[in-house]
Amino acid sequence: MSQQIDHPSIKEELFLKLQQDHSIFDPSSANTDKIRCCMCGRLLAKDQFSLEHIIPQQALKADLRAARTLVPTNTRAGLTLLCNTPLELKGRKYSEKGCNSWKGAKYDTNINKIINGVINKINHKNPIISLLSLCYLALFSKFGYRVAFTKAGIICRKQFFSPAKFQADLPDFSQLAFLGSSPLDITENNQAYWSSPFWFDEGQQQVGQYVE
Repeated sequence: MSQQIDHPSIKEELFLKLQQDHSIFDPSSANTDKIRCCMCGRLLAKDQFSLEHIIPQQALKADLRAARTLVPTNTRAGLTLLCNTPLELKGRKYSEKGCNSWKGAKYDTNINKIINGVINKINHKNPIISLLSLCYLALFSKFGYRVAFTKAGIICRKQFFSPAKFQADLPDFSQLAFLGSSPLDITENNQAYWSSPFWFDEGQQQVGQYVE
């Protein structure tokens, strides 16, 4: 049951979904064939995006053999779209291949180490920022642009481009807890664990307003 990330229909479907969602929060884009990258905010066409595994594939290599056989990598990792076009901010070149390449270069290694227990004490800036970026992308994959256009979403997007230094507008205090462990087998009762890489307690959702 292998599943290739670059399968055309997957990107088409995800782009269409995001395009419909984007037009709700930015009505001026309704008649265009463009959406904003959920990280850098640039208004770009479909061919300027690439599919991205939210959880990097290398972090999933330790998953149960049965889970790897029964549940495709794309499902276990979660997918989103990130831009793949050269990125410059305030005259500084960040990445030749946009936010997609930036995430891979700056965060995927730490995400892999954290998920697989290599880093078990998160007391340095880069691993914390790596997790923050991962959580933001997970939220975006679930709730779309209502996350990207909120004040908190904008802070996360700014922090994404500062892997070694906390942004001044990031809250001074927060808590992160790692609880439980992966199942030791895969059954009908726990297959949802492998099929849904992220879980959210939605609480009282606040729909964000578009911010230029």
